[in-house]
Amino acid sequence: MDPVQAAVPSASIVVSYHTSPSPDVWGRIQADLHRQLPLRNLHWKPKNRPLRVIPSLSISFQAFDSGKPATLSSAPAVYLLFVACDDHEAYKTIIKQEIRTWLDSVQSHQSEWLIVHVSTAPKLNPSTAKIFRTKAGVLDKLKADFNPQKAERCIQLSYMSTMDSIVQASMHDSSTQWTELITRLKQSLLVIFDFKINEMEESLRTMVSQRNRNGWDFQEFFIQKAQLANQYEIMNLFEDSLIQYDELDAAFSQSLSDCPQIWQDKIYGKRSSQYSRLALKTDPSEKYLEVVSSGQMSIFDLRIYVFSKQANLLGRLNRLDEAIKRASVFISTFAAFLRSHENMWPANYIESWVYCACNELVEWCEERITPGSKDIATSDSLRCCAQLLELAHSQLDRIGIQAGHLPAIHPFNMSLGPPPESSPEPTKRHSSPLFTSPARLIEGLKDSTMFEKVYLDLARRTINLYQSTGRRRSALKLHCKTAAFEQIKARQESAHRLYSHLPAHYVDDKWTTIESSLLDRCASLQKELGLSREWLLSTLALVRSGVTYEPGKWSQDVMLRSPPPAPQPQLVDIVDQTALATKLMQDIKEQSLKLEKDFAAIGFPIFSIALNSSIGRLSETVEGSIVEAKITNVLPCSIQVEAVRMKFAGAKSETLWFTAGASQLLPGQTTINLFCATPVAETLILDVSQIRISRILFQYYHRPQGSQNDKSADHETLEMISFPKNLLGLDVKLDLPPNVDLGRARTCLVRLCSGRKHLSHAAISLSSESDIRFEFNQASLCDSPDNEIKMIGNYDNKVVLEEVQPGSTVGLLVPFYTSIRDSSVEVNISVDYRLSEDSTVKRAFRKTTRLKIALPINVKTKEIFRSDWVFAKFTLGADGCGPLRLAGARLELEEEVSPSESTLSISPACATNRSIVILPSQASDYIFKVSPTPSAVHFSKITDSSGLKLTVQYRPILDEIAEVLRLKFIAGLDEEQRNAIDFLVEQVVDVLTHKQPYDDQFYSTYLYDHVLHPEILLKKVDWSSVCELVEKNQAKKLQLVNRICAAIQESSPVNGALDLPWKSLTLPFTLSKSVILTTIDYQRTEGEEGDVGVGRPMLVDLRISSSLKWVHLEPQTPPVKVVYDIADSAERWLIGGRRRGTFLARDDETETIKLILVPLRPGYLNLPQVTIKVVSVKDHRAITPATSVPTGTTGVEEKKGYGQDIAIQSSYSNSLHPILIVPSATSSKFIVPLINTCPALNHAS
Repeated sequence: MDPVQAAVPSASIVVSYHTSPSPDVWGRIQADLHRQLPLRNLHWKPKNRPLRVIPSLSISFQAFDSGKPATLSSAPAVYLLFVACDDHEAYKTIIKQEIRTWLDSVQSHQSEWLIVHVSTAPKLNPSTAKIFRTKAGVLDKLKADFNPQKAERCIQLSYMSTMDSIVQASMHDSSTQWTELITRLKQSLLVIFDFKINEMEESLRTMVSQRNRNGWDFQEFFIQKAQLANQYEIMNLFEDSLIQYDELDAAFSQSLSDCPQIWQDKIYGKRSSQYSRLALKTDPSEKYLEVVSSGQMSIFDLRIYVFSKQANLLGRLNRLDEAIKRASVFISTFAAFLRSHENMWPANYIESWVYCACNELVEWCEERITPGSKDIATSDSLRCCAQLLELAHSQLDRIGIQAGHLPAIHPFNMSLGPPPESSPEPTKRHSSPLFTSPARLIEGLKDSTMFEKVYLDLARRTINLYQSTGRRRSALKLHCKTAAFEQIKARQESAHRLYSHLPAHYVDDKWTTIESSLLDRCASLQKELGLSREWLLSTLALVRSGVTYEPGKWSQDVMLRSPPPAPQPQLVDIVDQTALATKLMQDIKEQSLKLEKDFAAIGFPIFSIALNSSIGRLSETVEGSIVEAKITNVLPCSIQVEAVRMKFAGAKSETLWFTAGASQLLPGQTTINLFCATPVAETLILDVSQIRISRILFQYYHRPQGSQNDKSADHETLEMISFPKNLLGLDVKLDLPPNVDLGRARTCLVRLCSGRKHLSHAAISLSSESDIRFEFNQASLCDSPDNEIKMIGNYDNKVVLEEVQPGSTVGLLVPFYTSIRDSSVEVNISVDYRLSEDSTVKRAFRKTTRLKIALPINVKTKEIFRSDWVFAKFTLGADGCGPLRLAGARLELEEEVSPSESTLSISPACATNRSIVILPSQASDYIFKVSPTPSAVHFSKITDSSGLKLTVQYRPILDEIAEVLRLKFIAGLDEEQRNAIDFLVEQVVDVLTHKQPYDDQFYSTYLYDHVLHPEILLKKVDWSSVCELVEKNQAKKLQLVNRICAAIQESSPVNGALDLPWKSLTLPFTLSKSVILTTIDYQRTEGEEGDVGVGRPMLVDLRISSSLKWVHLEPQTPPVKVVYDIADSAERWLIGGRRRGTFLARDDETETIKLILVPLRPGYLNLPQVTIKVVSVKDHRAITPATSVPTGTTGVEEKKGYGQDIAIQSSYSNSLHPILIVPSATSSKFIVPLINTCPALNHAS
């Protein structure tokens, strides 16, 4: 039996046929009979079991041969006799005897038989058949002679010649003539099948019941069980057949376990070479059962036979996935059985058999898989096929190692078991010529070239099958083997190309051992090929993969356990983890020196760095800040690093770097101090940390990358550190200067405090996001106590100072321009400076503060002109900055001149000034009388040539409170704590100014009781937060807070005046120019004296006198025309006459207007108000009066059009003298005389 035959043909039932009297009958009906096959829809009802449906059943016809012995598998199930005779005489003389002879031969086989009368006569209609029939036909005679009782074995087949068949087919369906034959054939087959099954099962039940007796024959049981399974298989009942083979397999395993002595010498048989491979493409049933019956049965043959039948049956049931899964288990267990008797097999026999079996199974499965199918069962089948191919590939590893084609190292030795224990008398392998296992495989693999081709082809085939089923990891394992094979064949480029992409696949899955092994191979190849950069990256990855997922552990046991395919001399002396880690880090350091630029290793797990304390400190010897970092080194060796750096972010996103020089990181934790030359006095957030080794930067991010500018980031996830205020270091303060002159460009005062160090160089700059511009090119020094200070440059964006002595304060006045209306702006102060003791280090000072640009005093002015002098009234109020103490105000000329040369005389309303306090809701008036000196020629010329300025001296009450608080701190704090007094007072002032609302009670307590209100002060200020800015030590901070609270609660009043400087505010003031003074006077007409009654007309003269002393008109200027307008007073007066008119204003002239006033109510009535305005002349056609603002007793109006601005100020000479109107006893009638209107108003609008 050739194991490589074509696919197994479908088994079929054998039906024997015979013809009488001539064999030509079979030739005529054969074609039509085969068209009725296979038989369909057979229903078999076994005893005590459910109904079985056989969808189809193939039949093979075999000519009857009485002399040929029939075997079990070839014995016909049914015998058919076709009788083609319609002649009665021929039947009686010849045919009848032939039938009896045939029947005697058939009945000896215990089979079913049928006699088929093939009639060539036309078949009559049943309704007329009785009329024309004169005697019994041949069919009737057959039934009478051969039909047994209660059985119908004779049937008729009407079959005519070809032409007659065509004619008959037109009248009747030709398939119906076969119905009776096919039906009787089905019944006969089921009858004989049921008979055989019952007989076999009864025999098997008898044998099973006797299996515990001595001498029980398993061989006979096996034959009958296999025959029963074959009967089911022939009838296409594959499920029932599979059950029989499963039971047979279980019975055989039980026999091996119960009676091992029976099978001791039957492991391999003389004919077992026929089954050296699985019999999946042939049906060995008949020949194998002959072998069993001859007593040559062996374990080897039986196992392969039973499994082959099981696999074929599963294939016919379309259960390929189950077949392949069973095959995997079978090959593994059977190979283990063969190895348990390893001394019987020649070299490589077991491996060769497994290899051939796996390949045969995969080929058998692939032939039955529909191409392109994606169902689950197909995927499972292909996945199992890939596993079988991998098993076959592992057998090539064994063969290659034994043949010397492969070294016995990883990954080729993964399929090898532990080495056998040595024995003094090794068992000699059997070398009988009978053991001819797959010769072509064994002989072919002896050649290294052939072995390489088979090895690589099978690897590629397995990889493709794994990838098609989504088994990526399994495919990677074969890739690793292929790369290792290329490496041992000295094809380094190909091996490196395969290895280089493999480690990345194991990173996410956390298979560090496999990753480390692959990286080790990559690194050795890259070093051998001279790929220094790739070697560096692989070595870094190799160090990283050694970090296990147990915290603080590093291990690379795989490099010590598994030697590489090619020996590495550099690893010969490495025997432990410490030496290995040292060697790897040394390689990294040496290879990184060849890099052209720094390489950043982000988040490398061999190091972890964190803040050791959340509180930073200031250096006691050097200007700068210090943080303490804790670095964890998980490597088992010490690491020398060139630098450690930490980057911090401040409140305004500015960055600061803290650095430590060369350090040694011991295994475990190491604490290192990092220094920054910039003094820090705020809370910083750790952003990035770096550890430098040669040109490699191990970089770690400590903030979520999406929250670098996110102010709402969770503080619990951030590492923050706070620093105390450097009380002895450099500081910069920004404020308005104490003396503000609004007549000049506004300036701010920048005070640079050098601290305890000598500044050799300091560059100061100010910036703001608001609309404010600082003019550094116009900056200047002020009140400098040290003449050695040099301002070597004032540029557009900074001022540079040199030689600033320790403990000195330098003031700079910097002009600024702004258009914002806010009271203060946020300003960023930046100072880049160098110290004399270490001028090579550039330090930076950064601070953000608020510059108050609003004036503390609100000034309102008012001028009251008279013919020979003018009153200047100034109203001063606190502009939202808290209470102010005013020392006084003075009005003086801008330019100082001698009294003899002065053209103006200024005298205050109050000769003596004393300080007063104004609250935010209060105001204070200061009045000055300004008059020209007798030598002055014209008033208007004096106002043009004389500029005035108002100077106010003041002091915020908050400054006094700060000074009182400072004195209390001096008395209550010890010497060490007094350095923080000024800073603490500044913080308190800032809180009271910007963070707390105005409190009347707090200021009133100070102003009236001359004491500070302790409860309010302790409540308004969070002293714990304020003290924490200067003292981070909790114990010292608590002590400082307690001393401060005790000092504040000491309620002794302030004794004496505080020695504090006054501030001043200077405002330029210019008297109004070109003012026309008008005096309004109501006079009763002569003869109209006496009381005036209600309703009685009163004749009055409205006299308007003008003075041009405060106006200087050019000679060509036309006279000034003014218009008067008497206000309507309908509730008091009825006015008759010219209520509105114009006149020319001339110096010391009076304009008189006649009016009649009729009082409408009794009492003291004020006369109607009069408004006087300047009239503008447009194109000499109309008069347009200026828009007026009604005034009480005076009014000022301005108008342009005369080459200068002219204002009118009016006053009433008798505004305080109302007229008494007496009630009228009787009503009266009167006529108001007509008064001509002003002709100039005829064209008024």
